Amino acid sequence: MVASIDTIEWDETTIAIPAFFTLITIPLTYSIANGLSFGLISYAALQLVTRRARRQDWMLYLVAILFLLRFFFLTKS
Repeated sequence: MVASIDTIEWDETTIAIPAFFTLITIPLTYSIANGLSFGLISYAALQLVTRRARRQDWMLYLVAILFLLRFFFLTKS
C-alpha cells in the first residue's frame, strides 16, 4: 500500500493536498471511509477554489455535499 504513494502527482497541488489529507485522516480516525470521504471533500473544495469545477462531473460535488451533511448531522456526540 505504501508503494502506491509514489504514483501520486505531488507537483499538482489540487491532487497532492487531498491525497495527503486522505493519508493522514485514515490512521487518525481509524476509518478508511472517513479518510476517503475527507479526501473527496477536500478535492471538491480545491476544485471549486481553483476554478476548475467545470472540468469535473456534477456527481463529485453531490457526493461531497452528502459527505459534508454526514459529518455535520450524523456524527456521534
